[in-house]
Amino acid sequence: MKNGNSPSILARKEVTQRVEQYLAHYCERNLKTAKDIDSIYATLWEEIDTYIAGGGKRLRPYLAYLAYRAFGRGS
Repeated sequence: MKNGNSPSILARKEVTQRVEQYLAHYCERNLKTAKDIDSIYATLWEEIDTYIAGGGKRLRPYLAYLAYRAFGRGS
């Protein structure tokens, strides 16, 4: 599914790994900031991190990526 010089579409596994890495970094950064603000706020971010790390919520980012590519973006 290549158009001329456009890069190939990433496999779902690769997109999922990138999303996982981004979310882990995002939660880590916000948890660190939250700890500097207040312990209750940090507890909230710990719960958010636990929920997000649970997985299973990765199909939507892949579908968004495919739609983005389908309309000629990212090339």
